[in-house]
Amino acid sequence: MKDKLGFFESSYHIIGIIRDPKNPQAHGSVVNEFTENVDIMPTIAEAIDAPVPLQCDGLPLGEFLRGKTPERWRNGASYEFDWRHIYIDDNPSGAAKNWPHDGRLERQHLAVRRNRDCAYVQFGDGSWLAFDLASDPTWRTTIDDPAKVLPIAQEMLLWRSHHTDRTLTGMLLENGGVGRWPEGVAWRNQK
Repeated sequence: MKDKLGFFESSYHIIGIIRDPKNPQAHGSVVNEFTENVDIMPTIAEAIDAPVPLQCDGLPLGEFLRGKTPERWRNGASYEFDWRHIYIDDNPSGAAKNWPHDGRLERQHLAVRRNRDCAYVQFGDGSWLAFDLASDPTWRTTIDDPAKVLPIAQEMLLWRSHHTDRTLTGMLLENGGVGRWPEGVAWRNQK
């Protein structure tokens, strides 16, 4: 399928197989920690001894490839699904004819935060679901106890704030490429 059409992790959970020839001691090991697709690029950069760009959202998996567990690692995974394209139609009589006034497109997405014990799904229309994965890993047991839901909802909010649109932030475009701030910039040296 082109799109996943849902929030269940079976639509997003991708098995990854990495074999680092430099670290045969870890061949055949299984990593059960949360990793994400954004970890692939920094892992490749580290493997070829290139610096991992500061703008990377992911983390290199090098410690795992050496048979170790990093001191600091994520405690969950997050993913999103957006289906706004269904409502976009160039025909004035199409589904989006009242957009942006009805706000329809802004409601056509979801975001999921999943940790070891639960999963929280936030829909663009403001509704949500939470699942107790500790007692039922099949995603069939919902929870609505605020004491259990609020912490994972806050995890998602923090994740979202860390991944807001950062177009052109954290980088400097110069001489036709991406660089760092040059030395000797007066206002920067006053920090």
